[in-house]
Parts: sequence; C-alpha cells; structure tokens
Amino acid sequence: MPEEPRPARVTRIVLRPRITIRGELPRGTRLLHLVEVAHRECFIANSLTSEIEIQPSFLRAN
Repeated sequence: MPEEPRPARVTRIVLRPRITIRGELPRGTRLLHLVEVAHRECFIANSLTSEIEIQPSFLRAN
C-alpha cells in the first residue's frame, strides 16, 4: 500500500506591515520597540509554531 504524501506545513511567515504615523516620525528605535511588543503580546503569533519575521515600514500621514 503506497504511503500518502505528508501534509504541507508552513514553517516561516514574513509580515511586512506598512504603519502610518500621524505627525513627525520619532527618531531611534521607539517604533521598532512598539512593533516588537505588539508581536510578543499577539495571541495569534503566540499560538503558532512557525517562525514569524516582522519587516515593518513606517510612513508619515499627510
């Protein structure tokens, strides 16, 4: 009896959020820190076993 192929698995997820900021963009790592905290506290991210990489970009609202 032939073996069934194993199910496909998601092993890595890359998220590229585009975050719009009203007013001046803060200097330094403050925004990156806020993104990291949001990811660390995310229920969905904490329920996955896949590697999750966040690559944010920050834009200033007109």
